[in-house]
Amino acid sequence: MMPDVVDRPVGQAMPDVNSSSPARNPLFPIGKSTESSYSSPIQNDPQNSIHREFPAVFSRPETPTSLSKQLVAADLISGGGHIAIPAQSALSDVASARPSEYALKSHFSEIDKQESALLDWAKRNNRFISKDEVLKFEAHHGNVNQGGSEHNTWEIYTPARRVIIRKTIKDSYGFAHRSPFQYLQRIADVSSEVHDAPISILGMSQNRRGNGVIWTVQPYVEGSHIEKSALLSRLANQGWKEVKTEHPHLVFEHGPTGIRMHDVHPANFIQTKDGHLVPIDVFFEGIK
Repeated sequence: MMPDVVDRPVGQAMPDVNSSSPARNPLFPIGKSTESSYSSPIQNDPQNSIHREFPAVFSRPETPTSLSKQLVAADLISGGGHIAIPAQSALSDVASARPSEYALKSHFSEIDKQESALLDWAKRNNRFISKDEVLKFEAHHGNVNQGGSEHNTWEIYTPARRVIIRKTIKDSYGFAHRSPFQYLQRIADVSSEVHDAPISILGMSQNRRGNGVIWTVQPYVEGSHIEKSALLSRLANQGWKEVKTEHPHLVFEHGPTGIRMHDVHPANFIQTKDGHLVPIDVFFEGIK
């Protein structure tokens, strides 16, 4: 693997955790404005002529992990709904236990090892996007970074819905010094806790330095950002309290569960038209 734009220094990762906890309600259940089902093209229907209803969790259990043909630009241009799978599906194929918490840095050798395993998985399952196909997609939709420091994002309009396609950038899996398995677990946790904005896996590519890039898709959440004071008040009313940590971002702890939510700031939350609060780019700590 080629050198990174940012160093991958020696870090300390927690031992793998493979425990479970009693069933509970999601931290951010689905809001009224997104409770209704919506339609998505049936897989292998290139004309988008047949649709069926499915609930708000974006990826469907019947979508196979292994695709019948190689992932191409047209799959991304169409919004990816017909090939999207839960992050947990990919993670279960490559990891024997729950990865270490996303809040912790990983050793660069572990990042490389996991990256190699995930790239092999993508190629075996026809979920590897070639450089030429990435260029075709970017030529169609543009290659403008609108996703901040962690992702490039594209807003895609499909016959069924608006979606956001994202790819990881800067030789990193979200935050620097995090492994691809940690990243998959991060988005799996978000999908289980934030039912308005589940994130699904599409595939992988490699950037010009040969480092892995993960492609995902999630529903577009209609709404607006709110002021910080209003956000903090809303979170407090839902049982969240700010805690002091060594991290450079705000961290809140949920009193009833002890789960922590990282990277809390107004740009990472959307308030829908009915007043529902939806986190869109946070990560959680303490989910078992």
